[in-house]
Amino acid sequence: MRSEFRAKDTEEIRRLRAQLYEQGDIPEVPQQTAFRIENGRRCKRDRAKAYYRALQTEIPFEDLFELATDEDYYGWGKVSQAALNVGTYLFGAQREATAVICHSGPSMIFPGLAMAMGIPSDNARLAIPVYVGMQMTLRTFKQARIPSDFKVLHDKKVEDPEYQCVILMPSALEKDDPRRKYKIAIIDDIIMTGNGLRLVKDYLIGTCGYKPSRISVGCCVCHATTAARHDETTPYEKLPRRPALLVLGALSWSE
Repeated sequence: MRSEFRAKDTEEIRRLRAQLYEQGDIPEVPQQTAFRIENGRRCKRDRAKAYYRALQTEIPFEDLFELATDEDYYGWGKVSQAALNVGTYLFGAQREATAVICHSGPSMIFPGLAMAMGIPSDNARLAIPVYVGMQMTLRTFKQARIPSDFKVLHDKKVEDPEYQCVILMPSALEKDDPRRKYKIAIIDDIIMTGNGLRLVKDYLIGTCGYKPSRISVGCCVCHATTAARHDETTPYEKLPRRPALLVLGALSWSE
């Protein structure tokens, strides 16, 4: 969730702006955004930085703007704590996961952090295989070049193609564990609908033959409706569009 900022002293902000520009005539800053800033409203970090640069002042940014995000803003401190919670839960004595499934791109940061903080031994950390899948929309999938040795998991339970997702899972998982002895940890940074998670679990249980008890899930931020398992009965398009209700920590859908 991106942080937001607001002006500490709107009169000082307007005074500095008036020395250089007419009201609303500020480079790189839309007029509506400038109006919001000068009236003490919130704006995204990049807009606050652009406004600050336009002021051409030697006053530090921190003296003119302050963090204005709500208490439930997920800063690095909460992310680190969530990684510790998830890592301890998945790799501790309760679960002792022996393989990890995560997604490519920025989503890989949190699983790596959870493993680094949750696995007690460096040697053990290096011995756990990590299988990286790729999640995308159906539209992107139709335009993409699909690499070899990947299983295509298509979310056909969602009727509207706009909300369907596709996950490419590495076939190496099936080959590396023919007796299905892995204890698998699915780790994600954000779970909004649970559709992708359902695809992966259906694949592991229905196609690969893993027992549900050998699959655990951990994530940093999860939409409350998914945590309540409404994702199985509520269509994606009817879920809340704003991630206003989020919970932080570890989840388990082992049953």
